[in-house]
Amino acid sequence: MAGLREVLEKLRRRRRDELERYDLGGVYDDIAQELRDVVDAERKGIEDLVQEARDSGDERRQQITEEVAGERRMQ
Repeated sequence: MAGLREVLEKLRRRRRDELERYDLGGVYDDIAQELRDVVDAERKGIEDLVQEARDSGDERRQQITEEVAGERRMQ
């Protein structure tokens, strides 16, 4: 039984070491945050363009901008 316990303990250590070695959680978290930042910046840019179009008084520009913004929001 002692030999079996040693083998199990060795396997547990190796598994733990491998998990630590290939832990990409932090990397994926950083990438996910960067993507959220990009999406937020794009949304802000779209809203700014829509507001500029509204403020311009140009109805055609406003209509086109709002249509494009609506399409982007659906994606």
